[in-house]
Amino acid sequence: MTKRREGLGVFAALFAGPLVLALKTAADAIPSERLAVQLPNWMVLSMLIGVPVAFAHLFIGIGVYWQLVQRWRLRWWSAALGGALVGGIPIPALFFGVAIIQGSSTDGIGGMALNLGLAGLASGLAFWLFARGDEAPA
Repeated sequence: MTKRREGLGVFAALFAGPLVLALKTAADAIPSERLAVQLPNWMVLSMLIGVPVAFAHLFIGIGVYWQLVQRWRLRWWSAALGGALVGGIPIPALFFGVAIIQGSSTDGIGGMALNLGLAGLASGLAFWLFARGDEAPA
């Protein structure tokens, strides 16, 4: 693995997660007859919000990557699992903690964790596609 490949993987990961989350959310929120018209605006808005959030998660992901790569080879499943955990845990945990402290409802936090975990999974796979080098999928 080269630093250049890892850098390209990080760049791809920054956009892959928000892209997948934007497509899933748009498919859920926009009626099908207006999807083609509203999707470009939805994607731009999602990227404006999603990429900075993904960048914040990058610091956790890089730390996890450095720790794991010292022990094991980077595989598609480890990148996907690590991405899902890095994407799906921090923000829902923060929301859960705030809800408990304030005594408010924790409804919807599980769904948020699943959606953000899906975005993290996509980012982990995007990182793996670049950072794996020439080795075949295993």
